[in-house]
Amino acid sequence: MDPLSPIFSKGYGRVVALCTLHKIHEIHRVPFRLAATGRLLHFSCRSSSLYVSMLWPGVAMQTYHLADEFTDPSGEQALLASLAVAPARYWELEDTLHADLFPTETATWQALTIALEAGHAAAVPAAWRPAPDPPATAQRLHDLHQRRLLATAQERLAQALFDETVPASAIATLLEAEALRVQAALRDITAGHLQ
Repeated sequence: MDPLSPIFSKGYGRVVALCTLHKIHEIHRVPFRLAATGRLLHFSCRSSSLYVSMLWPGVAMQTYHLADEFTDPSGEQALLASLAVAPARYWELEDTLHADLFPTETATWQALTIALEAGHAAAVPAAWRPAPDPPATAQRLHDLHQRRLLATAQERLAQALFDETVPASAIATLLEAEALRVQAALRDITAGHLQ
């Protein structure tokens, strides 16, 4: 099967969703029918959040979150492996590392920090290879964390923007509040780098 072939069907002569296993590449806002069952589906793409409503009960669909695009599981694993094999590196980077940098390996991060701070050896899976440049990897994970903050703010704004019950003035206020929230979080991260 072609990795960019439509997963569902062609609706009214147009491709509705062009997908690979984990990513949606293109969506057209048209209703369409599943080829196998003939049931009608309705796609509604709201900026960064995708809501798929199926018109029959008992079928759960997954919601897409833009922030999930800004993770690097292999980078997280490589940095954690670097810290496990060279505990001195942990103490060098201690002020710049925090749990939010490891959204896919949070449990491993927590176990590693507890072990290292107690003076014990830390263990990670043997298949994980240390990062060639741990400070650069840590910086990349910081950048991804900041992008997740921005993506989350964008999703909140998009939801409000497409909710016709929310007045435009309230959306403008939300925009201000989200900008202040993200700026404060970024300042906190920067302050951690300077300490």
